[in-house]
Amino acid sequence: MILTPIALECCLCGKSCPSRRLSLLSLPLVIRWFDRPRAILRLEAVLQPDTGMGPNGEFWPAPAILLNVGDGDAFDVRVFGSECDPGIKTAGGHWGYRTQVIRGGDTVEVNLGLPHDWRDRDAAIVITWAPRPRRWWRKRITVKISDVGIGVVLPPGTLPLRKIDRSVRTTRALELNSARAYVYSWGKLPEDTPDIDAPDITRTDDQTS
Repeated sequence: MILTPIALECCLCGKSCPSRRLSLLSLPLVIRWFDRPRAILRLEAVLQPDTGMGPNGEFWPAPAILLNVGDGDAFDVRVFGSECDPGIKTAGGHWGYRTQVIRGGDTVEVNLGLPHDWRDRDAAIVITWAPRPRRWWRKRITVKISDVGIGVVLPPGTLPLRKIDRSVRTTRALELNSARAYVYSWGKLPEDTPDIDAPDITRTDDQTS
């Protein structure tokens, strides 16, 4: 026998309760709201020999990519620079500060125009987007230039090895026990990780191949 919301009775009064029926009818909508697709944007540097400052300390663009690692789309994406000059590469090959949409799993090219003293300026990128098209409500994240690209700049083989026991089952526990997943999720190495010689994406000295 299948009980419909109308047939359910209140456990206190023994009668059909309108508020109980309403809560049962709204439950699928609440579940659907929390389980809706979401856009998650990340800014990561592109590893290449000449990334960052030039040998003479001139203003130099640092290439990066803006990724949507979520399962939803990000609409009307805009980037703003604090103490730096970022630009999004448009379809026509020009540079702007906004793009119409970044689909889930897609990326767009961003160049970070950095002054030679960006560390002292505490340069950062502000990214805003709309979770739905033609909506006034927008989401916003701020990414410090010093935190950009840690997961990409450390190529495979540079991170220390960590043993994952068979008892580790949950995704969060796996991320806590994996150096690369920890870096990608929290933007830093685990506290018990030994020091490593990691490359710097914004070196000011002469770089050799």
